[in-house]
Amino acid sequence: MVRKYGIEKCSWVTESYLIRESWVPAYWRGIFCVGMSSTQRSEQQNRFFKTYVNGRTTLSQFAHKIEEALKLKVEEETANNHDCTEKPYKIECNLLVEQVFHKLYTKKIYKLVRDEVIGLIYTNADPPRRLGHSVTFNVEDKKVAPFGKCKKYWVDIDRSVGLLKCSCKLFEFKSILCRHIIRCMVIEDVKVILEKYILDRWRKDLVREYETIKTGYYNPEASARAKKSLEVTIRNHYISTLALRDDETYATYDRLTSELIKELEGIVGVETIDAYVPGGVSSRVWGHRRLQPKECNIRYMKRKAATRGRWCGATVG
Repeated sequence: MVRKYGIEKCSWVTESYLIRESWVPAYWRGIFCVGMSSTQRSEQQNRFFKTYVNGRTTLSQFAHKIEEALKLKVEEETANNHDCTEKPYKIECNLLVEQVFHKLYTKKIYKLVRDEVIGLIYTNADPPRRLGHSVTFNVEDKKVAPFGKCKKYWVDIDRSVGLLKCSCKLFEFKSILCRHIIRCMVIEDVKVILEKYILDRWRKDLVREYETIKTGYYNPEASARAKKSLEVTIRNHYISTLALRDDETYATYDRLTSELIKELEGIVGVETIDAYVPGGVSSRVWGHRRLQPKECNIRYMKRKAATRGRWCGATVG
């Protein structure tokens, strides 16, 4: 284009080319940007505040207006939390990724995952090339290409280290598993998803730190989720002070917390494996076991039966 229009001497073109790593998507596609490629975040903030304040707003009015705006944002987030928990989207199919992310992610982010699942009808994968634990696929995507053509990507899956990687780099850029990886996971019959592919920022079952801060427009005790989180934090802090007094208290703490972790994992259904992480370090995984109800969890049912037996024996005695 530069040669065609004879603009080799244009200083703006020359300077833009020298800093192309800063603005050409091909260079920073692998950097996590929450899917934003412009000044979208600052523009949204400006639009939000300009709804409540303007150039004629006094300093005292500014403080009241901002507090009112933040109060409305808190109410909106509370309503969203309720919708994510009580009114989730319906699962369209029985794929592992859709079930896991339906359980963990907010409605807005889960919709992005569901869009990738729907895009599977436009995605085809060639027979894989295998080298030890590593498997490489060539994937064709007809949805993102012009009519009659298709774009090609490669996908790597390595079960020994828990690697899921695609050349489109959607996960690196947006932290959403792309349809190309999902297609290859279906072919390889991958039954678990490592926790590193599940971002806490998208999860609906976590209480954010700012939700436990009491302000003039928000009381964490009014929220059941935040109240539980605050109570757990207070208890954990108190227990830690007792555990660090001497070796005996620490040994007791270590023994009891290990038992507590196992019991909670048995109720929830969390599974830990060693195969995916080099060095034999355990890693949490989310898969079909995670999706099963308590009644299908063997450890939970055995513990429940033993507890019922002890209670019945005590009652009879």
